[in-house]
Amino acid sequence: MFKQDYQQVSHKPKIFWINLSQRSNEIFCDFVFSHLYLKPKDRKCAHLLEHYLVALLKEQCSNSSVEIKGFVDAESIVIHFGFRVKTFLNDLSQCLSLFSQCNFQRHDIFSSEKRAVINEFVENQDKLSNQIGHRIINAKPFQNCPYFQSGVYSIQTIKKIGLQDIQNLYRQLYQPVCFIGAHQFHKRLVFKGRNPISRVFGRFPSIPVKGHDFQHCKINQFQFETLCTKNIPANKIYGLFIFPTFEIKKENLIQRISLNILCSLLFENSRNTLFKRLRKEGVYSIYYANQFFHHAGFTFILFLSDASKFLKTCQIFKEEIEFNKHNSSIINEKEIRRSIKEIQQSQKIIWKDNQKKFNFIKENLLTEKRVIDQRIYASISHQIDSQLLKEITKKVFDWHQFFVLLVFNNNKPKKLDIYKIFKDRLN
Repeated sequence: MFKQDYQQVSHKPKIFWINLSQRSNEIFCDFVFSHLYLKPKDRKCAHLLEHYLVALLKEQCSNSSVEIKGFVDAESIVIHFGFRVKTFLNDLSQCLSLFSQCNFQRHDIFSSEKRAVINEFVENQDKLSNQIGHRIINAKPFQNCPYFQSGVYSIQTIKKIGLQDIQNLYRQLYQPVCFIGAHQFHKRLVFKGRNPISRVFGRFPSIPVKGHDFQHCKINQFQFETLCTKNIPANKIYGLFIFPTFEIKKENLIQRISLNILCSLLFENSRNTLFKRLRKEGVYSIYYANQFFHHAGFTFILFLSDASKFLKTCQIFKEEIEFNKHNSSIINEKEIRRSIKEIQQSQKIIWKDNQKKFNFIKENLLTEKRVIDQRIYASISHQIDSQLLKEITKKVFDWHQFFVLLVFNNNKPKKLDIYKIFKDRLN
């Protein structure tokens, strides 16, 4: 595993070779265009631009075996290619020709892809996850958060987007970060392919060296909001807790890994008392996610409870978190070492799969500017101990500074005083 896993082969634009573990006749290639620093009105065109580009590329490469996909996330437009080794250079050249002279006169393609995006939006808008996400981004703490706002629009907004709008967005795109995944036996093809990539994308402007200021979306007090939906039974409640992790900086790798280990021990370990007590109340599982940005971070906690048990469930949650701020029943050296070992074993499995390894290293290089592999875990694991995890527990789980979203069925429980749950019973 400790052979060369990646190499930067160009700086303008940035091009990385990712060494695929298994020898195959596939070569993966991703072009990642950042849209984070563009104006909100332009960023709302990103999804439609991605559809348009992919449709043009598929038409242009209809006679080849190239696999073409695209997607948009909170920061980027990603165009993915799956090439064959034998035809890699010819197919790559054909795809790049579109980016050098992109045709924005195809009203037929634009019209069909616009309808597809609208239908995609219609299909997803009633999904519970989308409803929760839309409610969060409109909550006061997150209304101006650039990460939470991207890609959020209405059908009316999509209908107003014209072909000129996506052309304007394309002209504003920065140099993409390019990733080429190939087995080391085919590394020579990567070096041959970097030159045409550099010629096309080297003309794009460089990404500005700046970050976003998240001070305006800090959670400085206890805040809650509600969402009524028919997507859950009348006698159930989803509780979503969002804790700000501003004190854990993105560049502090040890603390970020420690937070992930902490959440794993608290919310995934069936041996701890939190899991056992919540299971007795009918809670199947607690889901969590930790997200870190340049100037901020958030920890998300989600669980489903019976409406009649929700108050007790919240009380148990707080009691167990408070207990673990000062005790070592589950946050102890043995459990920490076990958790780190599980992470390392999981990465070994990822490294054996070409696509998973490619995606893992790509995401690490985009967000971390390095790859968090087993060597890094080995070098820092001795610095992660129970005392550090207790400090992080106190730092993150502050009951006076967190956001709660309660999701009900339209038949809102009559005796549930939301304010008292968290102000009187939890604080």
